[in-house]
Amino acid sequence: MTVTATDPGGLSATQAFKVTVPNRVPVAGEPIELGELSKFEELDLGSNLLTGEIPPELGDLSNLDYLFLDHNSLTGEIPSDFLDLSSLAFFYWSDNDGLCAPNTSEFDEWLDGLIDWHGPR
Repeated sequence: MTVTATDPGGLSATQAFKVTVPNRVPVAGEPIELGELSKFEELDLGSNLLTGEIPPELGDLSNLDYLFLDHNSLTGEIPSDFLDLSSLAFFYWSDNDGLCAPNTSEFDEWLDGLIDWHGPR
């Protein structure tokens, strides 16, 4: 998944998506590495026609409260790195035909600690 800034107020993947960027707004055309998003609190990539597997580096975004990956064409298993997202309260990954949750008690316990989640278990 490649994330590139398209204007000073937003980012784009395949289409524009909503994002909350505390303390840093990217400059037009500046490429953004996932590791540089560490201060993000909300990341909404829903309904962006995204394909492929979820990069495990998203699990490094320790300040995320909201992560929405729903309504895309993501595949594979949700990375175990997500278990490190201790601030995450809302996680939506529904409507990705090829995406599945890990079948582990650790993942189930992590989900149970969230305020809200949507996706197949």
